Amino acid sequence: MRIVKIEVEKLFGIFNHVIPFFQEDRITIIHGPNGVGKTMILKMLKSLFNLNFSIFQKIPFKAFQVSFSDNTHLRIEKELGGSQENPTEKIQLIHSERGIEPFNLSSKVRRIGPQMLRSIEANIPGIVRIGQNQWINTNSNRVFSPSEMIDHYEDFLSQHSPERVREHFPEWLKNIQGCLSLGFISTDRLYIPKSRSRARNRFEENENLSYSVLEYSQELARSISENLARSYQFSSNLDNSFPIRLLRTIENPQSSASEEAIRADLKSLENKRERLSSAGLLNTEKDRFNVFDHAFNDLTKNVLAVYLEDTKKKLDFFNEILEKIELFQKIIGKRFKYKSMRITRNEGLIFKTDANLILSPDCLSSGEQHELVLIYELLFKVKPNSLILIDEPEISLHIEWQKEFLSDLSEITKVSNIEALIATHSPDIINDRWDLTIDLGVPQNE
Repeated sequence: MRIVKIEVEKLFGIFNHVIPFFQEDRITIIHGPNGVGKTMILKMLKSLFNLNFSIFQKIPFKAFQVSFSDNTHLRIEKELGGSQENPTEKIQLIHSERGIEPFNLSSKVRRIGPQMLRSIEANIPGIVRIGQNQWINTNSNRVFSPSEMIDHYEDFLSQHSPERVREHFPEWLKNIQGCLSLGFISTDRLYIPKSRSRARNRFEENENLSYSVLEYSQELARSISENLARSYQFSSNLDNSFPIRLLRTIENPQSSASEEAIRADLKSLENKRERLSSAGLLNTEKDRFNVFDHAFNDLTKNVLAVYLEDTKKKLDFFNEILEKIELFQKIIGKRFKYKSMRITRNEGLIFKTDANLILSPDCLSSGEQHELVLIYELLFKVKPNSLILIDEPEISLHIEWQKEFLSDLSEITKVSNIEALIATHSPDIINDRWDLTIDLGVPQNE
């Protein structure tokens, strides 16, 4: 199931926006000046599918509707009532299918709020309660109300407390959430919160933010190590059965491949090993036995047929992560000047200047870090068939980098199998793809 259109009525009491998605290109751009609701639309969409409805209490709007490829839609309607002295509001989530009763959101937000707040308080370092309904982040000195806490840390809640978020909602809503995966790349993407468990002592708890580039460097190293461990188990299973399969092949020769075809397959495997080595996924063995120096007889060809089949399976195990790492290296290699990037299984991302000096990822420029985080998240932090919401990808990027972003994103959508909804006010990001743009311009009159 895919989203095909978003509509919002009287956003901030002013704007009526209709945003059809460009299904074939898998990239839709909402463009317009500051204040028309670009970021808010992304947040409303994210909150809907994270089952966190506090934002709908806080933001003025009349209706918010998401239409799907199966011709159904979800609609949130907000009605104000009561007197000026005692205003009331009714927020309902309505499914278009007959027989499904509207779901009252107003009371549900308040009911699950305390559980969410306790989870944030217990797991996010630097969060201290300073009153019955107030918390402070001691690192930034920002004070939060309950709704602000839930809104600000909803990504943490959806990742670490999904049961608490979901338990009070009807099955039809949970099913819709399960059919569509959303990711959100925010404007403050250079830093991510540390968990309390990662602080070495209580004096570190105020240092509750970490550079995203450092976290992702370590994460990539772990991912490579995990892939290697799974590959080792897969290879061991093949190796255990290799002798018997080899004997069967010798006893019952079946290979009809020519010597030229076998040599071509061997060369292809050598090239694959080199690619895996450049991606940090394999060590190239310089002293490996060189079969190219030997003549092939019928027995040799049959033995090599078994070897080729097994080795291809072992190397193909890495295909998915290899494709992503190679595209990551290609994009970063084109962008970064006066330095190069290398990937290893132990250290993750290593940068070296043209003067042959090692540079820590957190010492990259702001623009380089934004580019690195954007591309990394789009390649390695997303699930297949996800809709990824990207807020202002142009932040800190040079104009030339902005102009190349959509071509990079187009490649990424194919490799990661994702769809993207972008909010921007940069014509350089759009470049020559105005055909993918929905202009959120002046207020719409009824």
